[in-house]
Amino acid sequence: MQSSFDGDNVRVIPHTEETYISFTVFISQTFSLRFIDTYRFLSESLKNLTGLLTTNEFHHVDKYFNNEELSKLAKQKSFYPYEYVSSIEKFTEDKLPDKEAFKNSATGSELSDKDYEFAQMVWNTFECKNLGDYTKIYCIIDVLLLCDIFCSFRKMCLNNYKLDPAKYITLPGYAFDVMKKLTRANLDLFTNEQVNMYCFFEKAVRGGITNTIKRYVKANSKFMPEIYDPSQPPCIIPYIDANALYSWAMRQYLPVSHFTELSPDCFQEFTSNFIVNLGDEEEYGYYFDVDLDYPVELHDKHNELPFLCEKKSIYKVEKLLCTLENKRNYHIHYRMLKLALKHGLILNKINKIIKFKQTPILRQYIDLNTRLRANTKSTFEKSMFKLMCNAIFGKTIENARKRLNFTLATSVEKYNKLVSHTNFKETIYFHENLVGINRYKTSVSLKLPIYLGASILDISKVLMYDFYYEKMPKIFGNVKYNLCYMDTDSFIFSLQDHSLEPYLKKFPQYFDLSDYSESHILYDPTNKKVPGVFKDELVGKYMTEFISLAPKVYAYKLYNSEEERKRAKGVLKSIVDKELSFDNYKKTLFENEIYVKSQQLFNVHCHNIRTIEQNKVALVLRKNCKRSFYNTIDSYAFGHCRINDSIQEQEEEEEMLE
Repeated sequence: MQSSFDGDNVRVIPHTEETYISFTVFISQTFSLRFIDTYRFLSESLKNLTGLLTTNEFHHVDKYFNNEELSKLAKQKSFYPYEYVSSIEKFTEDKLPDKEAFKNSATGSELSDKDYEFAQMVWNTFECKNLGDYTKIYCIIDVLLLCDIFCSFRKMCLNNYKLDPAKYITLPGYAFDVMKKLTRANLDLFTNEQVNMYCFFEKAVRGGITNTIKRYVKANSKFMPEIYDPSQPPCIIPYIDANALYSWAMRQYLPVSHFTELSPDCFQEFTSNFIVNLGDEEEYGYYFDVDLDYPVELHDKHNELPFLCEKKSIYKVEKLLCTLENKRNYHIHYRMLKLALKHGLILNKINKIIKFKQTPILRQYIDLNTRLRANTKSTFEKSMFKLMCNAIFGKTIENARKRLNFTLATSVEKYNKLVSHTNFKETIYFHENLVGINRYKTSVSLKLPIYLGASILDISKVLMYDFYYEKMPKIFGNVKYNLCYMDTDSFIFSLQDHSLEPYLKKFPQYFDLSDYSESHILYDPTNKKVPGVFKDELVGKYMTEFISLAPKVYAYKLYNSEEERKRAKGVLKSIVDKELSFDNYKKTLFENEIYVKSQQLFNVHCHNIRTIEQNKVALVLRKNCKRSFYNTIDSYAFGHCRINDSIQEQEEEEEMLE
């Protein structure tokens, strides 16, 4: 591409200036070659995808090698000493490098004896004379495996959806067209005169909630006799997770058409009582721009999970915060507003109401994929049908404003023409015959149904808040519980009891109990994989301790197990698994220790791939938390009446102390 084409025959669809979703080479006026990235459809490693195929699905492998022994070896992802091959001279070596040469510094993983034996078998069976021959066979096998994987995916799509994914460039785009074909959906798109309405829904898009509420909790149960202290209140630490949260939300009634901004004269009809009594499945729904007040008497009750998250800047970084502050010009789906009003928030003022026609437009599509997933015995197809459900959501929240206006130039004439435009932004030099030109967009096409994405996000929060504020009090009654950590679709909380089992047994309608073994007293397949019900993420196991330093940075230990489950956002999993311990998290919390880890990453600069070493702060007790911690462990939501200072005043105080 750098030197073989003239300046007008290469077009790219960029994701960034360096990575492209697709590029097309125009050979003549009637013939072109389009290159698409299979990772945009199947975002898994080649090794994992290969493991999903059955033996009889490797058609291209069998056809190419036409030898049972060779084909058998080629149906498994092989191994390659990437770091060892540092020069072209290595290709002349006449034997396979030692096992140590296969070490991956980026992941810290080493080749097992079994895997090294497999690599030797490939070398010998394919009669490799040198490392160059082995490299060639390795690449051929990878290409054939990817070919069979994509062909299996393509066959599955054609059989079930009657649309060819090879005609598309991403899975979300393909899934969205499958949905429209299946449902015959007629989604209204906003006109130029309705651009303010599009902007309204853009502001309503708020992602999933992640929050650390209580930084540390320790279990105390008679069923864990080694750590049980009968003089202290009982405590267990359940971890529950919602099945297919976004799939559940996509099955609900969603906006489709007849978008109308109501006149202020109509606002008086929309009292709190009227809104609370609106049905979830009526012909028309509403999106509101409202001012809401958070009564002080609710601050303690709602402290762990305040209603109506909002984007706010804290320490100059925008975060999604759950605060107890009054809300102004808050854009909200009527189902979420109903729940907030029902639990005590006060409707101060209505600024705008958008009325729309709603139907369960995605339900048929979601149910089809759920049914197909349940009926197939193929592991590969099970994975793909789940992916098809998730992919469609991505299309509904795509931000058209972030698309780049980027062009490649392979000739001086084209380069001069592009940089002379008034919207020229910058030049990226790749090669003497290849330059990228980034230009400001002079217009943007806002033709995506962003109202679907905003509604799905709000309605998914309805499920989580409804479970926390209405189902959990019913399930646990007078037994005290406290939320410790929340992710988009899960809760980790402390419960003052010895076991979770009695509650799961008494209220099976709220839970998917199919992950328990069939011999377990709780096993019940009734709600298996049903979207919107919750499951015990630990499947009967018990946490002994839980620590969360920040959202996406947590660790916990399991009873009767040496296993420590840890997560540290931005740190390689191999580093977290091998170089961080639960005690490290504990020292960070209680002794303010800071852990810096060195990790090796692939970096791309001007289309040149290189390995870099990065020193990453893995564990630290950060100031820019989403809540105000009044001691090492416990916190208040911002806006709580016991916090004297505003977020901004606290930031200024911290900066002065520094």
